[in-house]
Amino acid sequence: AERCRHTSIPLCLINPATPDVRYVILHELMHHQLNELGCPALVCPQLSRQHAGKLLLGSAVVPCDSWMQAIDVVVDPCFIPTLVTTLWELVQHARFNPFLMTNFGCGAQSARDKNLCTLFTGDSNYPYCNPQDRAPVRVVAMALHYVTAKLESSPRVADEFARYLRAQGAEGERTLELGARILLQIKPVDLKVCSLSPDQSEAMVAGMLLDLEGALQVIFEPVCVCVGQPESLETLWQNSCRSVARLDFSTS
Repeated sequence: AERCRHTSIPLCLINPATPDVRYVILHELMHHQLNELGCPALVCPQLSRQHAGKLLLGSAVVPCDSWMQAIDVVVDPCFIPTLVTTLWELVQHARFNPFLMTNFGCGAQSARDKNLCTLFTGDSNYPYCNPQDRAPVRVVAMALHYVTAKLESSPRVADEFARYLRAQGAEGERTLELGARILLQIKPVDLKVCSLSPDQSEAMVAGMLLDLEGALQVIFEPVCVCVGQPESLETLWQNSCRSVARLDFSTS
């Protein structure tokens, strides 16, 4: 959710080709609303490889058998922050998409279906989702897309996605299993996000951070994940949020 860099007025930037302009506008307004209610931006460490060959996530040494070992940190050093941001977006959507459907009768399906379909029709440009990509990372990337399909696409597309994955054999089954475990951590809630009290807003944000931490723990195990409490800021973070939450990874 962006703001004008001169006035800090919330903005909504729309692709003219989007299939549902109304949903996109409401969706962006909801992100601005969550930011006003205390939804924090995330500060996430990046992967780096030492000269000795050890892979680090922040200061945590990544186990030798972790799927993260298959990430090329030179080509894509921001893979982990991007993954975390994608998951955080899904957690936020789970708090306001039910509200949008209840009060405005629109959902994310029209925006999601077309793009998700490319994942099982061979037309995808999503990174790490093609046959030539390294399997350990592809499983995680495809599992996140499957979670997106289950939460935000139409039932038809979600079912087609599941059938596609089952047809991929053992890798597809691992993807479905990981996606199902992530889904257990994200709890859609129909909240009146435009009329929450300060205590209700604080409880909502705390619940969202717990969802995020649980989902990240599933993805990164056995590396431990801790999502810190929101820290208020004097100025907007990246011209958007009024607080940040820091992620810490450890192997102890």
